[in-house]
Amino acid sequence: MTVRWQDDLESGGFTNFGRVYLNGTGASAAANAASAYAGSYGADCFVNGASGDGAEPECAAQTITTSVCAGQARLKFHQMNVGATGGVYVIGLHDSAITKGIHLHNLGGTWRIVTQKRDGSGEISLNLTQQTWTADTWYLVELVADWSGTNEVYTCYRDGALVGTLTDTSVGTNQTFARVYVGPYATNSNAGAIEVYADNIKLGDALIGLPAPVSSYAPALRLGVPPGQLAPEAAYAL
Repeated sequence: MTVRWQDDLESGGFTNFGRVYLNGTGASAAANAASAYAGSYGADCFVNGASGDGAEPECAAQTITTSVCAGQARLKFHQMNVGATGGVYVIGLHDSAITKGIHLHNLGGTWRIVTQKRDGSGEISLNLTQQTWTADTWYLVELVADWSGTNEVYTCYRDGALVGTLTDTSVGTNQTFARVYVGPYATNSNAGAIEVYADNIKLGDALIGLPAPVSSYAPALRLGVPPGQLAPEAAYAL
C-alpha cells in the first residue's frame, strides 16, 4: 500500500488540499486546536444543516494505478443533529471530476455507505453493522473502493474493524476514485447544526488500516541495549 496523499493540518490551514467546498449560510471550515486528534490543529467543519449545506476540505485528484482507492481519517462528531428525516455525508471518495462518490452517510440516524450504481439506474446502499457512534468520540474511519474484479466492491472500516461491504453487481463502466474529502454535506434538511472534526486524513491505493504500533524498545535499541534488558532511564527521554 502506498499513501498517495495525506495531511494532518499542522500547517494551520488547507494549503495542501485541492479545494474546500463551502455552501450554505454559516458554513465554515477552519483549522484549529479544538478539532485536533493529535498535534496542534485539526479540521473543524460546520454547517447549519439545511439541505445542500456543505463544508468539505478535499484533496486534489491523485494518480491511482492499483484499481483500489482508500480514504481514511480520524473523525469526531461534535454536533450531529440529523433528526428523523435528515441526512448528511461525513467522509467520502470522489472521482477526479467530482461527479461520482462513495460516502459514509447518516440518514435519519441510520449509518450506511451509499454510491451510484455503475449502470446509472440509481443509488445502492448498505446499512453498517455498527450503528452506535458516540458524540465527541474519535473514530478511525476508512472507505475503500475496489474496481479490480467483475463487480465493484466498497468496504467501510471503523477502528480497523470491517463494518460493511457493499457490492455493485450492475453492468456498466467501473467507477474510479482519486480524491478523499471530510466534513458534512447535508443531503436532506436536518434538525439542527452538524459539526465534524477531522484529522490525519489520508488517501491510499489499497486498504490503509491501523497505524503501525510504536515499539517501546526504540530508545533502548538506539543505545545498543539488547532486547529484554532495560535501557538507562534517561534513554526514554530521547
